[in-house]
Amino acid sequence: MDWENGRRQTEQYQQDVERHSRQMEDASNALRRAHYDVPDIGNQIGGMFSFLGPAWGEMENHQRRIEEARDRGNAAQYQLQNAHSALMQATTDALNKQSAALLAGFTELREKATQLTLLMNDMKNGARDTGAQSWDKDRFAGVILRLCQMALIDGRVCDEVETTTNEISSGYSDQTVPGSVADLLAKVGQLARDVAQKSITG
Repeated sequence: MDWENGRRQTEQYQQDVERHSRQMEDASNALRRAHYDVPDIGNQIGGMFSFLGPAWGEMENHQRRIEEARDRGNAAQYQLQNAHSALMQATTDALNKQSAALLAGFTELREKATQLTLLMNDMKNGARDTGAQSWDKDRFAGVILRLCQMALIDGRVCDEVETTTNEISSGYSDQTVPGSVADLLAKVGQLARDVAQKSITG
């Protein structure tokens, strides 16, 4: 009886050992397969995210294009600011020059107006002192020519001055032009040509 029980226990132990051995072998095989599958799992993970490669590169290219466009925009804005500053400076300089020229023109006009007033007063005084009849053609021509000389501060009056000087010259067609009148005709004619040329060339 004891022998039989011992035999059965021995068989049971042997079965248990075999079962545990199989379990250990199965576990070892599973561990070995898991170890072999690690590269495959990595490859699978890499495959899962492989689509990010081109997308990532495209995103970098897009980011680079954005940065380049921003740099070009900043450069264009800088150039625009410089051009605007240069334009404002040129406009200011031009306005200053125009203002100076206008002021000089007004000053000259004021001087001419003063001279014209004095000349008109001289004409009135001469006519009153010597009588209107004594105000002869030569003196009248001289006064008109001096008025033309004073008026030549603008090229737009050159035609009128030329017409006036031609009429005065034609008034002496049948006689010798007095020296004083001839001198004034020459001076006014030259001044008219100078003013006309200046108005053309600026």
